[in-house]
Amino acid sequence: GEKDELKPLSTLAVHDGVEVTCITVLGDEIITGDAEGKVYKTRVTAQHELTGVKLLMDHKGKQINDVTRSGQLVLFGLLNQVAAYDMKEDKQLPSIMTRTDIKSVSVDPTGVYLVTVGANKNVSLYQIQVSDGAFLHKKITVASQSLTSIVDVCRISWSPSGERFALPNTNLDPNAKTIG
Repeated sequence: GEKDELKPLSTLAVHDGVEVTCITVLGDEIITGDAEGKVYKTRVTAQHELTGVKLLMDHKGKQINDVTRSGQLVLFGLLNQVAAYDMKEDKQLPSIMTRTDIKSVSVDPTGVYLVTVGANKNVSLYQIQVSDGAFLHKKITVASQSLTSIVDVCRISWSPSGERFALPNTNLDPNAKTIG
């Protein structure tokens, strides 16, 4: 017999032909970032219709490389910073400034720690929280911060407990060490 073709229920077309570089889903909202530095929020109805498109941030040509979320907080990795947006208060928060292009960001399952990987292959760990509308962060020193074997396209994975995180690398040793 014939194979059924998968067809999209809806098509997200808010980025006007610009490459979408990251996406996350928050309940009935889709958050997307693009190669020109724009971040949009789009609501999805029960009938799979896309409505309520809103530009959340515009970083003027600085590509949004990755997105992660923790509760009301959505964090984006881009050139020399981790940008923060408070979904509950519907406002952009001050960024964490860095010395490199942030390629990957991830918050642990408890929502307490943020780990980033830069283009320079440095791994950074932060303790984070939102308190009285302010985004608070403190960098934590980890034993081995620069990992030359990290692959260029990198997504961070946390263990379910949040005690460890893993980074894809070119090390073929099955006993590769973890940080965290």
